[in-house]
Amino acid sequence: MKVTTLGFWGGYPNRGEATSAFLVEYEGSRLLVDCGSAVLSTYLTLGEVHELDAVVISHYHPDHIADVGVLQHAAMIFKQLGQLEKPIPIYAHTQDSVEFGKLSYKGVTVGMELDAHATYTIGPFKVSTCPTVHPVYCLAFRIEAGGKTVVFTADTGWTDALVPFAKGADLLVSECNVYPQYAVRFRGI
Repeated sequence: MKVTTLGFWGGYPNRGEATSAFLVEYEGSRLLVDCGSAVLSTYLTLGEVHELDAVVISHYHPDHIADVGVLQHAAMIFKQLGQLEKPIPIYAHTQDSVEFGKLSYKGVTVGMELDAHATYTIGPFKVSTCPTVHPVYCLAFRIEAGGKTVVFTADTGWTDALVPFAKGADLLVSECNVYPQYAVRFRGI
């Protein structure tokens, strides 16, 4: 299993970079974890839209979903060009029905429900979920393939539930960042 960071900024991307997104690959399958601002342009340096097997979304804050619409428009164009044969599934929770409803678009993407504490098979990936501590409902992901495991905390404060959820993972991606302006401000603390 290969994990590539496509973006790591929160709130807004730094120049020439992107907000939250990771590409997980295994034996030719591609799973996009979150789809923040400027993610599609970063992803396109590594592959084509029609090569994405699925997307999983942790929550509906813009730094995690801003490029979903851009992905949908790109998928629509690739469908018109005959390069996208089936809709790209976008897995996310349904706690916000309005945002979940936006994931299905013109037959090029389809929203797929993720439940808390459930496990899904998405291509060769086994994907488990765990609620996090965040101002809006958010899910962490545990992704397993080929005997390897990666856990993405998504946005969260401390929660004991993540300890057993992440146990035994080969890689733990715990999202945290600080803009340079804050780093200078917090240096003396």
